[in-house]
This record gives sequence, C-alpha cells and structure tokens, in this order.
Amino acid sequence: MPQNCSSQVCDIFVASVVHTLHGIWLACNSLRFNNQTISLHSTKVRLQSAISFSGNISIGKCIASDGYILDALSISPHNRRVSDLILVHWKAPSAPWIKVNTDGSLVGTHAACGGLFRDHRGSLLRAFACNIGLSMFFMLRYMVFFLLWSMLLNTAG
Repeated sequence: MPQNCSSQVCDIFVASVVHTLHGIWLACNSLRFNNQTISLHSTKVRLQSAISFSGNISIGKCIASDGYILDALSISPHNRRVSDLILVHWKAPSAPWIKVNTDGSLVGTHAACGGLFRDHRGSLLRAFACNIGLSMFFMLRYMVFFLLWSMLLNTAG
C-alpha cells in the first residue's frame, strides 16, 4: 500500500490489485477450460475500465496531490466537503498581559507544534514551530507546555 496517500487512492490501489488478479484468473481459466487466449489489449481495456469504475464508486476522499493519478485513470476526485464554516474572532488581552496561542499536529507517530505570543495591541512578540518527531499524543501536549515555559523564561530574562 502506498504511504501518505488519500483514502480514495488507497481504495484504487486495492481495486487495482484485485482486478489484476481477477484478470489473470480469467485468462488462465479461459485458456484451460475453453482453449482460448485473451488478448493483452482486451485485458488491459477491461482492467482500466474496472479500476475506473471502482475508483468512481469509492467512498474515500482525495487530496490535491492525487490529481495526476486520478486523471491518468479517468477517475473523478471525491473532495472533502466543508460542512460548516465557523467564524473565529481573536481578542487581544488587556495590558500588560500576553496571549499565547498554540497548536499541535500528530500524524501517526510524527508530531509537530507551534505557537504565537501577542501583546495587548495584538502585536507579534515571538513565534515558534517545532518538529518533535516520533511521539505519542499525551507527550505532545507536555512538550508544547515545556517549550512555552522555556520561551517565557528566556523572554523574561
């Protein structure tokens, strides 16, 4: 299975393997039981048609980088839908406070985090981004906390 691919491409990959094995099985049985050979061209056309059909009925979702694969196989992309848009307002803290906004990301076991420090005028004081590497989710939260704490100590000193 390809790494870092969308769920639609994973579905297409599985369908490709299944349809290829089915095509080989059909060709072997046609030769064995009917003494007929199936042309390579007809097998290729049948395989492309089956993969295209499977990709189009897949319930998986694609990502932007899947375009060349989907185009090559004549498969329509199943894009993710934005169900609700939520308008978010940021409020500056009252003087002399500093507001810290952080976020983290965990994909599999690879983690990263980042954050912003802003003053009462909304001016950016500091920012950070860090690739933590291999981690578990609860460790990510603690690492962000310790990174923030060390930045605050370095700012104060």
